Amino acid sequence: MKFAHYMMILLALALCACTQEESIPALGPVWVDSYVEPHYTTADVSIMCDIPNGMENYLEYYLCYSNVGMNNPREQKMTFSNGICSCKLTGLEAGTDYDCQFKIVGFNSDAIQEVRAFQTYPFEWADVRTDQIISYSHNNAIVSISLHYWGTDIVPEWGVCYGTHPTVEYEDNRIEYSGTTAYNTPNTCTINVPNLEDGVTYYVRAYAKNGWGVSYGQELSFTTISLYAIPTVETIDVSSVSANAAICYGKVVEDGSFAVENRGFCFDVTENPTIQNTIAESSVVGVGNFSCVLQGLKSKTTYYVRAYATNAKGTAYGNQITFTTK
Repeated sequence: MKFAHYMMILLALALCACTQEESIPALGPVWVDSYVEPHYTTADVSIMCDIPNGMENYLEYYLCYSNVGMNNPREQKMTFSNGICSCKLTGLEAGTDYDCQFKIVGFNSDAIQEVRAFQTYPFEWADVRTDQIISYSHNNAIVSISLHYWGTDIVPEWGVCYGTHPTVEYEDNRIEYSGTTAYNTPNTCTINVPNLEDGVTYYVRAYAKNGWGVSYGQELSFTTISLYAIPTVETIDVSSVSANAAICYGKVVEDGSFAVENRGFCFDVTENPTIQNTIAESSVVGVGNFSCVLQGLKSKTTYYVRAYATNAKGTAYGNQITFTTK
């Protein structure tokens, strides 16, 4: 009985000896050298590590970083290859100081190295230029622009803004360039500005919008070609003036490439009457001579009269004639 008890004790000791693992020493300083390449909102980090042979595949590597102290930092898992741990930090704030620590999670302890610091680049104005207005017609224009510097590591929105008033801005009409943009090398493109009105002066300039704001190139201007115009009309004469009526004569010389929709005479007791005053409308439209009878006039009153003609482009007025009723 004693022999059996003795053998059981020996067996238990042997089992303990076989299952006990050799203790892995705590990791010491392993941060040999580091390299941080900051950008505007990202940073590339490389750390040379002195890891004991055979342990590198059983450890996890992290970079802890923060811009508000290291009490509660963010962590980015790193990859290990050929003695170097590396990672890319994203979502950083531009122009900001950061602290970082290298952290290794081991079997029996975590190794946290000393704090290092880096600073991201601040955002800057993009360098965008309005190169030239290559061509324009009655309803469109081709504009050449170029982007020379992003001012950030995120490709900016860039294109042209345009309008009928000087100093056009991003909030006005704009067309964004939709092609590929190379980083911080001159990018040149042409943009078609469509749906313009003929015979109108437009202002245009390049723009680029990044995290810092909107920058502009030089402002250029052009006037689209006038294919269409308001009619040309003349006031010829006034005759047969009585106490309350008169006959007026006029002529539509040109229709402005649009059909003349209305023509006649406008008259009033003040100068330069318009179709907002009293009118006498001709029953015949188009180009050529016409006449109308002005009725409902007051006796012994001076009147001012002008011929008018209207097409799809607008209303034109002839010269002014004055007469006095009897």
